[in-house]
Amino acid sequence: MDEAIKVRWIGGVAVLAVGPHAPGEPVPNTFRADTRGIVVDFTGDELISSAFIGHLIRAHRAAQTAGCRICVCCPSAEGCEVLRAVNLDRVLPVFPTLGEALAHFDERTG
Repeated sequence: MDEAIKVRWIGGVAVLAVGPHAPGEPVPNTFRADTRGIVVDFTGDELISSAFIGHLIRAHRAAQTAGCRICVCCPSAEGCEVLRAVNLDRVLPVFPTLGEALAHFDERTG
């Protein structure tokens, strides 16, 4: 349960690998001036908890405040169903792969 959220930067996009049961808010504490977007990467996480749904909602609001966009990639089938059930897929784009999520930022900003 002490697995931290790992952040890596790819072309100005923060990729947050949340992993199974990652604690904490899924938004970097500080947005860099060149931040083009945030991808919350659920690779390897089988279920999105209700607590993490709250984190995603707050992350979306924080990103909007910072003038940034956020999306989700690689949720399991169960995770996709959870996002659909709470209508979060209507405000956060959901992609099956990291590559598609990163391409989304290229399309929107390129």
